[in-house]
Amino acid sequence: MKKKALLRSICGLAFGIALGQLIAIVISVVKGDGMFHAVVPELISDWGTELNAVIVQAVLLGVLGTVLGAASVIWDFDSWSLTKQTTTHFCLFAFPFTIVAYVLYWIPRSVGGVMASTVVFIAIYAAIWCGSYFSYKRKVKQINDELHKG
Repeated sequence: MKKKALLRSICGLAFGIALGQLIAIVISVVKGDGMFHAVVPELISDWGTELNAVIVQAVLLGVLGTVLGAASVIWDFDSWSLTKQTTTHFCLFAFPFTIVAYVLYWIPRSVGGVMASTVVFIAIYAAIWCGSYFSYKRKVKQINDELHKG
């Protein structure tokens, strides 16, 4: 399991950085001014230069991808309940995500902004839990139906 977590974290590192670039490209296209907007202006102000801001963003997104990649092994723990898997994954990912989102100005820098982000995060994880629960329930029903036919 450790090897799987390590491999997934390495893939997550690359995925996090690549996703950050893709988001920057999409935002730049949507803005439609012909410029590439690698980071928000506030981040440049915080770090002094655009290059420093881009490096900070890439590192943070790489770390976030690494955490998410490593945490994905939780879904492979078949002996754990869906609730335990979802709660553990949430705890491992929500805190680092909130810090990164705060530093990169993805959320407003206020208690209300952090709280709103947390509520959205909880809603997303609740949706993941519900989707997984009903998917598993349907699979169990299909298996039971097949057993009763035979």
